[in-house]
Amino acid sequence: MRHGCPEPEEFARECEAPRDVRTRADLSPLPRQLRLELQYALQRRRDDNAARARPFDIRVVVKLLAASGAASLLALGEREWRSRVPAEANKSGQIAALLTYAHRQVTALAEGEGGWDSEYSRDTWRPHRLGLAGAGEATLRLGGITQPWLKDLAKRWVRSRISAGLSTHTCYHGIRAVTRFSAFAARAGVQGLHQADRELLERYLASLHRELAGKPAIVRDSVGELNTFLLAIRRHGWDESLPATAMFFPGDYPKEPGRLPRALPRTS
Repeated sequence: MRHGCPEPEEFARECEAPRDVRTRADLSPLPRQLRLELQYALQRRRDDNAARARPFDIRVVVKLLAASGAASLLALGEREWRSRVPAEANKSGQIAALLTYAHRQVTALAEGEGGWDSEYSRDTWRPHRLGLAGAGEATLRLGGITQPWLKDLAKRWVRSRISAGLSTHTCYHGIRAVTRFSAFAARAGVQGLHQADRELLERYLASLHRELAGKPAIVRDSVGELNTFLLAIRRHGWDESLPATAMFFPGDYPKEPGRLPRALPRTS
């Protein structure tokens, strides 16, 4: 009645064409595949009852996507897309969140809903794809472990730690320690776990002290995490070829620097 009782077809057309440009977001600058992906993500955001996607944010995302020259959201990872959001942009956090949400939705559509079946074979694990709450953008990268026999053991170890409820931060430290040992083993020509005896670990300790001179905390962390890894292999029977002498002892850890004495109270 307010519109003069037009025909239903005419009324529907007017409803679909907002007069205020601020209420619209034009996706036409995007290539077809990218446009379909963003449309799908926006529909999922609406269906999930998630945070509202403002037209302004969508327009900025469209501009970023169009300027990237990418044909798909999957052409770049989450971190790369977020890095393209100018820090000085208005509501940059909301824009980055919308990009991240879109990327995750399209990834789930392309690769399935996640879980160990889809993530385990990868060299980069995305904790949010494993259903870990509060993981954010964190990733666990195992690609630096070049030996297949060592990488397989590292994956089993990290999966067991995640299943036991350890944080991704703790698992990251473990992967970093095994990756550092992997680089040493490659230089030493180690062909399998059966060669990881006490003599090899002593050589590794000497290498650590040389490479990380002046960084005793990192050396302690590397030795401790690698020792935990070796103990897990032995405890769970993942590889029976591990020598019984493959272990570190308390004396292998660098001593912590002495603490300064407490200040004396002032006397009147």
